Amino acid sequence: GVLAADERNLPQAIEHWGRAVTLDPREYRTVLGVGWALARAGRTVEARAYFDFLASSSPPPEYAAEIDRARARLGVRFRRGER
Repeated sequence: GVLAADERNLPQAIEHWGRAVTLDPREYRTVLGVGWALARAGRTVEARAYFDFLASSSPPPEYAAEIDRARARLGVRFRRGER
């Protein structure tokens, strides 16, 4: 997922991170990765679901701030009517 995202291949990044999340949904970095890739691809409803899942799972402090930033950023996009 990381390499594909770095190469701006969002569909492949989403696919790879999505598979990794199915294997271990408690791996916060992976869930954040797929969430950000979905957001960059304009799939904000799906991205928000990943970030909301993380927020509800009592994340370690080092992830909590990033999750809050992601949710706040997507909240702005929702108000602008993105999907």
